[in-house]
Amino acid sequence: MVSVTASTPEWARLNFTSIRRHHLGLALRWDEARRQISAALRGVVKREWIDGADHLLVETTHPDLSLRSIILRCAAALVGPARRPLTPRLLMAALPITNKERLRWTKDGRLPRSGSVTIRAAHPVSVGTYGVEAVARLVADPSIIAAWRHADASAERQATG
Repeated sequence: MVSVTASTPEWARLNFTSIRRHHLGLALRWDEARRQISAALRGVVKREWIDGADHLLVETTHPDLSLRSIILRCAAALVGPARRPLTPRLLMAALPITNKERLRWTKDGRLPRSGSVTIRAAHPVSVGTYGVEAVARLVADPSIIAAWRHADASAERQATG
């Protein structure tokens, strides 16, 4: 969760390091999460991100807004980036897999899709998405991917020999 690491009567220092480190969706989309937090606080309190850190200085002198409500606004702003399904690019940033493996494992169902998004360019293209929780389980247990690779290698040896 968001923690307060320093506080004065005028300012509080909110620390997002722990939540960023422990939530895959936020780790992969941290720039977007920072923009969402800033947008949630825009026009409400003065705020300033500390360069090179996951810390935000917020003014706490607003007469109608407590530090707790500021933290709740920040937490609510993090829900979208944290839960939104991962695109193939973000999936591959999270997992040490190749695009070929991603396609094979998606096709045979080992890597479950959570849905798809349509990208509208010259021609609409549908791209599969992956649930953050499912990918987080794979990140937490690399032996699953190792077992998939071993099974693929065994199947290839049987097919060729």
